[in-house]
Amino acid sequence: MASHPAQNRAALIDRARRTGVPVGRAKAEEWLAEIPVNGWSIDLELRSEELQKVLAHWAGLAGNDTCPRHEKLYLPDIGNAVEHAFILEVAADSAADGKDDYRCIYVGRGLTEKVGVDNTGQLLSECMPPLFVNQYRVINRIARCWRKPLRGVGNFGDWQGRSDLVFESLVMPLSEDGELVTRVFTCLHFTR
Repeated sequence: MASHPAQNRAALIDRARRTGVPVGRAKAEEWLAEIPVNGWSIDLELRSEELQKVLAHWAGLAGNDTCPRHEKLYLPDIGNAVEHAFILEVAADSAADGKDDYRCIYVGRGLTEKVGVDNTGQLLSECMPPLFVNQYRVINRIARCWRKPLRGVGNFGDWQGRSDLVFESLVMPLSEDGELVTRVFTCLHFTR
């Protein structure tokens, strides 16, 4: 049974520690090849000026840490980008298949309007089809273990049948203590 959103922080941190061991570039690139949908890269050649600003803000929050502590992120500081953003947090319990699961703790209003669903409070394994559960597990594993942002481009054709929703995304790790990543923060910029 999945934990409640106010799940035991110690259990969440323990799971994150066991499943989020740091990796280097070669392993991160190997995992990129496992992502089944859309194009993903750890080389951040962002086209969106809005996402470039979010990345600069993320880097500023990190200071001397490997990645920013999640409590430093104040969503209004990123302006309109917050409308097309979401935050996933490591679930203390694994999914029914024994693999990592994540709880949606924030979904921006603009993103909800575009895709027609608000998954706030739900587990990834409960609200996404298997193809996307697998995709987000890999993306989140890279963000949590590489501990640096990654970039994606694609559309929502395979998920919502909305190939007209073309996006560029920036996926950024957020930490508990400057090192241990427990949350993954994603901002999307829609190009059409």
